[in-house]
Amino acid sequence: MRYLANAFSLSMLPSNAIITVTSPSEEEVKEFLREGFVSAVGHTATAEIIKELTGISVPVNRAPIALKEGDEVLVLQILKRLEEGKVLSSSEMRQLPVAWRKVKVSLTF
Repeated sequence: MRYLANAFSLSMLPSNAIITVTSPSEEEVKEFLREGFVSAVGHTATAEIIKELTGISVPVNRAPIALKEGDEVLVLQILKRLEEGKVLSSSEMRQLPVAWRKVKVSLTF
């Protein structure tokens, strides 16, 4: 399964998982999204920013993810720690540094 998310947590992984984390290019991000994904983007502002960055609409879906071997998660990561409980508006989010990360569960024991 291929997911798009605005966060990544170790709780998404099965026990004893091995993951690979890469920093995809802008074109690789767009290709990933064009090929199809399940949205786990939980905030409207994040979905709006992803559309601005890629031109691809993203549904807001606050669903948990339980990853399995072979699954991939494309994450738009905010590179600044936010204050506790902070929910960003689109304009606030545009001011923050962000980076794409792709997480792949490559092997489980």
